[in-house]
Amino acid sequence: MIWLTWQQFRASASMMFGALGAVAAALAFTGPRLSRDYADLRGACGGARCGPEAFDDFFLSHLGVYLGLNALVIALPAVVGMFWGAPLISR
Repeated sequence: MIWLTWQQFRASASMMFGALGAVAAALAFTGPRLSRDYADLRGACGGARCGPEAFDDFFLSHLGVYLGLNALVIALPAVVGMFWGAPLISR
């Protein structure tokens, strides 16, 4: 029974692992750089409170990464529903 289940859903499972791999790669690529840039921003304040304009500049300089990851996280459930949920319901 396990063999039959695997044969029916291996394409869906492969798509799911691919989508999760893409999310993991995006986070692994952007995460350390964002963390380092934020630590540099905090270090540039010298222990004093930074003004809101410093954080606004930080956010605006990384807006593309933010919007890209947001779009990925929003689109991922739809992709999972199309490639995994629809075949489960139709069978």
